[in-house]
Amino acid sequence: MTQTAPSTILVTGVTGYIGGQLVPRLLDEGYTVRAMTRGGRDRLAGRRWVDRIEVVKADVLEPDTLPAALEDVQAAYYLIHSMEGGDEFARQDLEAACHFARAAAQAGVQQIIYLSGLGDPDDDLSEHLRSRQETGRQLRQSGPVPVTEFRAAAVIGSGSLSFEILRYLTERIPFMICPKWVETCLQPIAVADVLDYLVAALVTPQSKNEIIEIGGSDVMSYRDMMQKYADFRHLKRLMIPVPFFTPRLSSYWVHIVTPVPASIAQPLIDGLRNEVIVRDSKARDIFPQIQPTDFMTALAVALKRVESGHVDSVWGDALVNMADPDPAVDVLLTEEQGMMIERREQLVDASPEQVYTAFTHIGGEKGWFRYHILWQLRGLFDRIIGGVGMRSRYLYSNRDLIQGQLLDFWRVEKLVPPQVMRLRAEMKLPGRGWLQFETEPAGAGRTKLTQTAFYAPRGLWGTLYWYILVPFHGLIFGNMSREIAQRAEALAQGKELDTVLTERKALTRKNLYALPLALGLPLAVGVAGALATSRSLDNWYRHLKKPAWNPPNAIFGPVWTTLYLMMGLASWLIWTRRDQDQAAADNALTWYGLQLGLNALWSPLFFGLRRPDLALFDIAALWSALLATLLKFSQVRQAAALLLVPYFLWVSFATALNAAIWWLNRKK
Repeated sequence: MTQTAPSTILVTGVTGYIGGQLVPRLLDEGYTVRAMTRGGRDRLAGRRWVDRIEVVKADVLEPDTLPAALEDVQAAYYLIHSMEGGDEFARQDLEAACHFARAAAQAGVQQIIYLSGLGDPDDDLSEHLRSRQETGRQLRQSGPVPVTEFRAAAVIGSGSLSFEILRYLTERIPFMICPKWVETCLQPIAVADVLDYLVAALVTPQSKNEIIEIGGSDVMSYRDMMQKYADFRHLKRLMIPVPFFTPRLSSYWVHIVTPVPASIAQPLIDGLRNEVIVRDSKARDIFPQIQPTDFMTALAVALKRVESGHVDSVWGDALVNMADPDPAVDVLLTEEQGMMIERREQLVDASPEQVYTAFTHIGGEKGWFRYHILWQLRGLFDRIIGGVGMRSRYLYSNRDLIQGQLLDFWRVEKLVPPQVMRLRAEMKLPGRGWLQFETEPAGAGRTKLTQTAFYAPRGLWGTLYWYILVPFHGLIFGNMSREIAQRAEALAQGKELDTVLTERKALTRKNLYALPLALGLPLAVGVAGALATSRSLDNWYRHLKKPAWNPPNAIFGPVWTTLYLMMGLASWLIWTRRDQDQAAADNALTWYGLQLGLNALWSPLFFGLRRPDLALFDIAALWSALLATLLKFSQVRQAAALLLVPYFLWVSFATALNAAIWWLNRKK
């Protein structure tokens, strides 16, 4: 038996994984949807469906804000719960549920639909799972509004927490130590089935005042799930069982291997101390039209969506305690008091919308513009020391940014299209950090791009941390700003975004491959010179007259090796600028090649032919060519020119030494 669908539906927890998928599903069914968030409409910036719904700013912990959200609402979805554990979180969950149930009763709401966790309440449930069920009880006891409580175990869908843990553990680890919890039976359910139940409850009066356990068609252990995943992906995985439960240790392992932090993983693992399976036929009796999906089908659908990049919401979106923007931060960053700041501004031949598009397509598979490997190394280090690391790789390929979203070791704290994007650092830092991008129309089809790194150090170590990394800022942040400008200008020329991203990624890869060649070429010149030197060093050179300031022979090798590496790196930095000013870069590299050839000629002349006089002419020409190279490099890239300064000083010294040796031995 069904009834007419209610007109206005309130969805809470809309920033979470289920809420983010439920809203478009309700819209497709023809419902009028109102979303309640603590941050208002700005909190949903970037969601494809945000313009199709009404958004009300309210907080379940502030009961005075709830009447406006619940006005004229016939049914409300309560999808709010804490992801963390602890007595304080459990108390807040109960308090929030009480406020909501009472406000719903006063507003005349006809039904509350709540998604809880599956588990036998008579068992020794985990703290997290028991809190979820107690929240449902609080909703029922705090008011007369009928409550439909669904209880589900692991939800399998692209971006779901259970699926991401399963995916990363199986994909990354060739052999797994399987604690006791891996053998616990559970009944995973496809996210599509969860949505079917949630939507069907609106028109199924029999579901009111019921606790309905829902699950997929398969009952299996977590080990079975990993094995089936491995089989589906044609991966060979060795699983070694151990007779220990170890939720804390397991959560740390999940923290290292997957994007999920230990604080989130531990309550989930702890929940597998007991079987979590459906114990009755109530779901089948009330919703006979819903045929639960089997695990392999759910897995295949989830993987297909991940591989295609169509991920509507992810588990990290649910961390609302961390995601809501703090108005105090705007004041802090505006006043800039006690902050260390590095700001870069440039004019871009593109519209603000195009510049905004360029800097919001960042992170995950898209990378961090140039020198992405440095970001990856920072993420790996952060993961090792217990931080969040590069969480969103392979997860947000084609997904537009939304406010509050995880972005590797950042979080999108503020998003105001097409003006501002602010990222908040969530890696382990001795302080607090932000990276902000702003656009401002500059007239004549141009835009002023402002990129600012803010850092609020904590103590002496925080200050030292900033200054230690200052030498890398130009390399990372400077190139980031230039790359954003180039991508935006490519968009302004009519190129498609995917084409721009592909071309820039290919260029970055090409530049990376050029680095070993750039370093190896001068080193090869050095090796050739060393071979020419070794034949004359012990006899002829040893008997030459030398000035008193002639350095020991032992220092020449280390000095030249260091200088060759520095000049190779300098040439590579110029090479990477060919896409910006090819003529200037090629001109600079031509001079570089000339001086490198003169450098290679010196050792055969001095040591091979034993002609200090001819070598003096060569090194004088080398000095002149090197000076021209340094000047040309400075016109293209200051950092490259600075890398040549020690080489120039050494060649100047070597020229004087060559002249002195020739003069002292001119009569031989």
